[in-house]
Amino acid sequence: MGQDSTASAHTGRTLMFNELSHILDITPIDCSISEIKRLVYEENILQKSSFSSRKMSFYRLKLLYTLDIQNTAFKTLRFFWNKAPDERPLIALEAALARDHILRYSAQKILPLKCDTLITKEEMIKNIQQEYGKLYTQNVLESTSRNLLSSWVQSGHLSGRVKKSRRKATAGPASLTYALLLGQLSGVEGSSLFETVLVHALDATDTEIQAYLHAAMRKGWLMYRNAGGIIELTITLDLNGEVKKNGHD
Repeated sequence: MGQDSTASAHTGRTLMFNELSHILDITPIDCSISEIKRLVYEENILQKSSFSSRKMSFYRLKLLYTLDIQNTAFKTLRFFWNKAPDERPLIALEAALARDHILRYSAQKILPLKCDTLITKEEMIKNIQQEYGKLYTQNVLESTSRNLLSSWVQSGHLSGRVKKSRRKATAGPASLTYALLLGQLSGVEGSSLFETVLVHALDATDTEIQAYLHAAMRKGWLMYRNAGGIIELTITLDLNGEVKKNGHD
């Protein structure tokens, strides 16, 4: 997506949805990254058993989400976190997909699965091995695959503790708008915005996408026009007047 960190959080951790949720729940919306770091390190707000675990948790969360309120993607995540609680798992996934190349690679295995289809750790290992087999040891590939499956459970795309199966994620106007914004931030324009992995992760039909678009327009989050296949899209979120992205074919 063009916003990658070269490292991947998934070689050591998962989506860390619970940790992210806790940070966002107890900090003000304009909380700085330095204050979040202090809270994790000094106040141990994530309740980790050792200081090294606190440091690693902060490092992985930063890889996934930046945690920097000056970053447009994270600032918008915080905006939607309060606006659409039901869509939080998907919003977190979208932010991570834009930054984590291994998670994004695994999407090609998970997203095409039909509902109730089982997915095993062995299948995920084989999938990841094709792209990353020369970079990581077998032990790292196995742990990364476990982490990836856990992340897709956290996002709502899989269910089950031992046997994991595909389910439909919970999407809506907030997660659609966020997907479109992240697409624009990575340089995607026009109709291609609706073909990114971020939009595919919504698990939404074309009819549902249209419904989400109209709902987002009613909320004042975006302006959308499709004139004979020529798409014009403007993100109109009111984040202190700072977020306004335009795109057209």
